Amino acid sequence: MSDGLNENPYEASDVRMDGTRSRTATGNVPDSVISLFEATQPWVRLVGISLRIFGVLAIIGGACMCLIGVMGMAMGGGGGGGFGMGPFEGGLAVALGLVYILFAFLYIVPSGFLLKYAASIRALSDSDSFDDLEDAVGFQKSFWKFIGIITVIYIVLIGLYILGILAFVLLSVAG
Repeated sequence: MSDGLNENPYEASDVRMDGTRSRTATGNVPDSVISLFEATQPWVRLVGISLRIFGVLAIIGGACMCLIGVMGMAMGGGGGGGFGMGPFEGGLAVALGLVYILFAFLYIVPSGFLLKYAASIRALSDSDSFDDLEDAVGFQKSFWKFIGIITVIYIVLIGLYILGILAFVLLSVAG
């Protein structure tokens, strides 16, 4: 007769620090499951590294645009100096540079999830452990959650853009 407690009083509890019970299964992850993860691991790593590189390049490009914009505003427009930029053009270059840096975030954050996912696949193939499988699927979930949130934001922005165009057209026709 069990009262819900461990049979062995010296065995570690299956309750985690956050109060939930451990879902760790006993045994090993089947080889067929591990081989499916291993087949995706090089591609996940390639995409993760590529996104990281693109993010760094976007930051460098954005910083260069900001620098050129500031220099253009400082040197002034006209004649032969200041890259032919006035304060408006220089400010526009700075704004576009900041947008590039913002978009770098959209590359760097998912690259982190993918690189952690690839590393957890490597750990899974070494250990055959359900804990490593849970880690791998958790990083994959985080990646897709981030992509989903960005997709929803993008859809909302496109909708607002379309409404803005419609309002502009209607106001142009009416006035």
